[in-house]
Amino acid sequence: MDMTSTLAKYGLTCENANFAVIAKPKGELIRVLKCLRSRGVTVLLIDPPDEKFSFGVESLLGHAHYGKEDLSQGEEECKEDQEDLYPYPYAYTYTSNVEEEEEEDPSKILDFLEPIRLVKEDMTAVFWDGEDCPFPLGSTPDAIYKSIASALVERHFTDNITIWAYLDDDKKGSWRDDLLVDNKTWDSRIYFLPGGDKDSRRIRMANDIIFLLNTGRPRNLVLASDQFIADLFYLELLRLLYSDIVFIEPTQDINKPESPEWPGLLIDEGWLQFTSNIRKFSDEPFPKERAVSNYECRG
Repeated sequence: MDMTSTLAKYGLTCENANFAVIAKPKGELIRVLKCLRSRGVTVLLIDPPDEKFSFGVESLLGHAHYGKEDLSQGEEECKEDQEDLYPYPYAYTYTSNVEEEEEEDPSKILDFLEPIRLVKEDMTAVFWDGEDCPFPLGSTPDAIYKSIASALVERHFTDNITIWAYLDDDKKGSWRDDLLVDNKTWDSRIYFLPGGDKDSRRIRMANDIIFLLNTGRPRNLVLASDQFIADLFYLELLRLLYSDIVFIEPTQDINKPESPEWPGLLIDEGWLQFTSNIRKFSDEPFPKERAVSNYECRG
């Protein structure tokens, strides 16, 4: 189990709370701390040294990083900014909703490092694991978006669709390189994000869903991946945040991006949704004629 999802959840849902994290600042933890900081949350980060470490007050403060630390990417350690170190944590500031309306930059990759300011009640948010549910070879970002969006609209989802697709960025020198870019050159609202291996993609997707739901609640939330169904920790975490997530679980017989039926067959046959028992899912086929209002979140 990764601590970052718990940190993201409680960092955004617990008002008037401060958090102290004792961990090496690297990987997804660095990114989550940046995401929390951009949302007004301050976390006291204590970076333990490699040698024997005492948990006394003096030792803890000597390895503490505060609100304006340099959280560099990769596995580099956080660097202390001496002018911003104080013998106490910054005050906690909670910002659950972003009311400021901004015009969207069409080239910007919405990677959750900043709050997503365009969450609307009629939005369909799609989180798609591009390794578990691969795209047709040679497809452009616009073609991928059109195929997924058209299939969802045909199944009575709203047509205001945004897709976040997660790829294994450790596989360099492949078709992924043209999609994992700093600025998008395509028109569609599809964003390709680095996710790493299987476990890392599951962790980042869960964290990004938490960050999205902190800003607003889309009407539909679709999660295409085979990394969640067998993991009760993440299932319970997501169920508590949004009870009507539509899961798309790929299986070998339907996970065929080369098929002209893609991704319709994948959605129809791989569809799962929570029942009252978290260990069970509805085994009914995808309800093609189900009214849009039935997909709205409850509570």
